[in-house]
Amino acid sequence: MLALNTPLSAACILKEDLRRIWEQKSKGTAKTALRNWIERAGSTGNEHLIKLANTIENHAEDILNWYNFPINSGRIEGINNKIKVMKRRAYGYNDLDFFKLLIMAILSSRDIMVFRL
Repeated sequence: MLALNTPLSAACILKEDLRRIWEQKSKGTAKTALRNWIERAGSTGNEHLIKLANTIENHAEDILNWYNFPINSGRIEGINNKIKVMKRRAYGYNDLDFFKLLIMAILSSRDIMVFRL
């Protein structure tokens, strides 16, 4: 199916290649791989991939800083999403203390340090 749709095929290959940036052993090799990826994406002629390549090029140094501090905010984002869902479900209730207890229950259930609210 990918052979029938060249732009889709190029996008899938580039997506997987971009994912491999994080598998590089050092920041230097990742920088080279990212530079090559940007060049390849820019030469596809696809306006969306070119726009993505330009955006990634503008943020390349920030992206590569992951090699200095290999952390992400995925866990915190997940907790924030759970809190937002609780807030929507509790719409109209005014018991702030109970809401704080629910948040602390989420945090303690994930083996995360409980913050004092």
